[in-house]
Amino acid sequence: MTRAQQLLSKVAVATEKSEPPLTCVNFPSMDEKALANMRARVAQCRRLADSITDARAAAILRQMADEGDADIARLEAQAAESAANLPQSE
Repeated sequence: MTRAQQLLSKVAVATEKSEPPLTCVNFPSMDEKALANMRARVAQCRRLADSITDARAAAILRQMADEGDADIARLEAQAAESAANLPQSE
């Protein structure tokens, strides 16, 4: 098993766990440190995809990166919407 296949196998096992989706209700404070960590993982997936020769594994890593970017955008939009809905102090 190649290193890329081992990595993909670990990722597949991690994503099989049933976890509730991230929402403003069950994850109210998405801080910049967590978002930076997510962005770093997205970048890491892209770097690994660019450095391996297994086309299938590279495509999976790029898909993971794209999904990570979409998750980040969704979380930022939810946070902005929540902030906009807060009562204004007088």
